[in-house]
Amino acid sequence: METKKTISQRFNVRLAIIVAVAMLVSTLLIVFISTNINTNNYTEIITSTLNDIDKDIADTSDISMLAETQRIKIKVKKLLTTRALTDVEGFNEALRQIAEDQNLSEISVANRDNIIVFSSIDEYIDFDMNSNEGSKVFGELNNGVTEIVQPVRKNAYQGEGVYDEYNKYAGVPLEGIGYLQIGISAQTFQEQIDEKVKYIAENRHIGQTGTVIVANTTGDIISHAGKDGVDFENTTLSSIGLDFDMEKSQGQSFVGSINGVHHLIGVKFVEGYYIIGAVPIREVQSVRNRMTITNAATEIVIFLIMFLFIRKMIHTIIVSKIHNVNNSLREIIKGQLETKVSEYSTREFSHLSDAINSTVTSLKDYMDREQKKIKEELEFAKNIQLSALPKLSTIDRYSQLFDLYATMNTAKEVGGDFYDFYMLDDSHLAVLIADVSGKGIPAALFMMTSKTMLKNYVYSGMKLNEAFTRANEELCESNDAGMFVTVWMGILDLKTGNLEYVNAGHNPPLIYNENGEFEYLKCRPGFVLTGMPGLKYKAQKASLRPGDKLFLYTDGVTEATDPDQQLFGEDRLLSYMNGVKDQPLEAILHGLKADIDLFAREAEQFDDITMVGLRYNGWIN
Repeated sequence: METKKTISQRFNVRLAIIVAVAMLVSTLLIVFISTNINTNNYTEIITSTLNDIDKDIADTSDISMLAETQRIKIKVKKLLTTRALTDVEGFNEALRQIAEDQNLSEISVANRDNIIVFSSIDEYIDFDMNSNEGSKVFGELNNGVTEIVQPVRKNAYQGEGVYDEYNKYAGVPLEGIGYLQIGISAQTFQEQIDEKVKYIAENRHIGQTGTVIVANTTGDIISHAGKDGVDFENTTLSSIGLDFDMEKSQGQSFVGSINGVHHLIGVKFVEGYYIIGAVPIREVQSVRNRMTITNAATEIVIFLIMFLFIRKMIHTIIVSKIHNVNNSLREIIKGQLETKVSEYSTREFSHLSDAINSTVTSLKDYMDREQKKIKEELEFAKNIQLSALPKLSTIDRYSQLFDLYATMNTAKEVGGDFYDFYMLDDSHLAVLIADVSGKGIPAALFMMTSKTMLKNYVYSGMKLNEAFTRANEELCESNDAGMFVTVWMGILDLKTGNLEYVNAGHNPPLIYNENGEFEYLKCRPGFVLTGMPGLKYKAQKASLRPGDKLFLYTDGVTEATDPDQQLFGEDRLLSYMNGVKDQPLEAILHGLKADIDLFAREAEQFDDITMVGLRYNGWIN
């Protein structure tokens, strides 16, 4: 017998589960929060470091560019004293020579209307600087601004030549004309300031093991710093695993791999350089890991103390009192209805004790009244059960094709045996006999369910063995009481005499054979219905000739017992049937019941006795 868990045991298990889940959720929450906090903190550190480097490179770049612009201004002013302004072609050629000597991509002179009048690039002549937002700003040099320098950007000109290379531009006023603008390609400019930029980057670090990398637009690493212990000299971004769209990644933090190690990475672009800050994820989350371990250890102690305290409190306030109530209830269940429940420690238990005592008192009165009712209702249930059995009158019009007679004598008011017969069509007769385990109303209800289910399946056109298989599955699903039923069911083809049947653990029928004698139908019985799910039942076949008889019965026949505990038995049954084989079915069945009663004498009928007799007359067109 399975031992049920006590309330205390169930409570302790569920409390332990709740505590464990609470600890897990708390730990996961702390991991999530600390991960975000640490990631945000290091993102801010990376961003701050990149902004500082950005500013330093920009300042260095601007200083260098303005110095170069002032040097070019001196050369252009000298050129203005040696060349006539009307000699535009000669002036432009001289500017081209200066640009080539100084390794510049462009030298242009704009007038006070912001129109380029001289340039080292012929396509730029007459270009309106106001037509482009990037170029328009240089017009301020005509309004008192003494110098303008821009970060590296794409060339503003998009004319016939379509220049789209990256350049850095600067400008200064040019007295008497307008202003001077020079441009230098990003690559050339970087070559000029690489050493300064390298020096700027080498003085930076991020966290304990972070890295700062500076690369040009082609991905070549020109400088790095930090304590990561990795040498990036003469390498490229792609060679260390940083192969992504740098322009789209600017201003964002993301996780990427550097030499196979996951890093938190930030990117900025300044003056033609990509500045990359990276910190290994293991450092980013090192604080989180320490916090998680500390918190987990603390929570284990706190939750353990809470668990023990709540467990003790519940046992003292509730469980011990329930034990007291249960002890009194055990005595009441044994039939000692004078026992009183006397647990008054709390208001709830006081109400419970009073309610139980009042219920027991009412129960004693109720039981007396119900005894009488039960007898009346059982008699009524018996009448209902008998009325549910099929009537011979329903098959009267087929009396020329077969004779059929059935009887049922229950051991109690209602029983678990049942039989059924009905026409599936004008040439097929279904006949069934069954025995449900147990007695009384539960067996009768289970009998009705089984009978109805099999009948519905067979009427639906389902094959006989499939009907048994399906019924077994459905009955198993709702068989909380653990009941089972033995069933024999056959379908007789009245035209041919062919009999198809399924035996689910039932007693073998007796069949009138070709030698003019009854014998037991040789068949292999299947397992009882609702014995276990997943069973497959098989149909078997026999053949009846006109005049042959078939006798179906339940084990109440063969297991009828006399006062000496001797069984009626199968041999006695076979002997009796062969002694009355030529009598009508009704006489055979009533005679057999009388013979059983004679055998049992004064012994009480222990089981239901149900019998069905069938005689096949043959087909009549």
